[in-house]
Amino acid sequence: MIENIFPTVGFEIKTEVFTIPVTDTVITTWVIIAVLAVFSFVASRRLSISNPSKIQLFAENIVVAIKETLEGSLTISAWSLVPFIGTIWIYVGLMNLISIIPYFHNPTRDLSTTAALSAIVFFSIHYYGIKFSGFKAYIKKYIEPSVFLLPLNLFTDISRIFAMAIRLFGNMLSWEMIVAILIALVGFLVPVPMILLSIVGDVLHAFLFGLLAYIFIIGGIQAEKIESIKEKKMDSMTIIVAVSIITAGLTIAIGGYGPSRGEADALTKAIETIGRQPESANEITRLLFVGMAMVESVAIYSLVIALIILFANPLLSLVVK
Repeated sequence: MIENIFPTVGFEIKTEVFTIPVTDTVITTWVIIAVLAVFSFVASRRLSISNPSKIQLFAENIVVAIKETLEGSLTISAWSLVPFIGTIWIYVGLMNLISIIPYFHNPTRDLSTTAALSAIVFFSIHYYGIKFSGFKAYIKKYIEPSVFLLPLNLFTDISRIFAMAIRLFGNMLSWEMIVAILIALVGFLVPVPMILLSIVGDVLHAFLFGLLAYIFIIGGIQAEKIESIKEKKMDSMTIIVAVSIITAGLTIAIGGYGPSRGEADALTKAIETIGRQPESANEITRLLFVGMAMVESVAIYSLVIALIILFANPLLSLVVK
């Protein structure tokens, strides 16, 4: 059961020079691309303003929701980033959710998939930075205040992308392993609530991946544009930013300490109970896995709240306007 969660070779494309293995990750990705292509074709085939179809309204609602989520940008129109960030959210979300269909595994459990997505984000950061700031102004920020900081700034950008790839890969792979272990231990009935909870987690991980890409892009642009904000607005912004940083810090601290303390206590009690009642080890282990997975979700939600407070704070938009 557990070995099935790792990518396997579906078939091979053989040539006279080399052989290309095609894994189930690639096959699943092709299926998702085909589904999105068909949906896009059907939704945009007969566009109408006066009498839109249901599928057109559904697609428009998705696009508008993405645009409203990105409204926190201070320097550029949200529509500039809707195609890229929206595509990431939809594409990664479907890759995460496809595992709920029997015989399918999410491609994001494969490090090569998350690395490719992170590479796209890496080049997009520089593309949008040069597009909105200009080549000279964008490159200049890498050597300020000293040219000796250039290697450090480049390393920071690259490390961000590695962190994005590893985070998404680790989260998705570990969750599949947890579900596989639960099924192997207790059968198919008990993991059902966990699978329902995983749907929320899958959507959340896709949202976080796109949100991080958005934050990095906006960060590169605003580094040059933020100075254009009027002086009279800086006092209010300073207060809001300071409160946001403190609130986000407390959210992370509480959201990180609580689950970690809870997991430590639960693990300690479980070990003590197994020592006293070894005949109940299987049942105790089963409940321990379920409880720890639910407790870990609290830390993830705290991270999302902190990121929203820091980078999508609606109060900042009101001050700028």
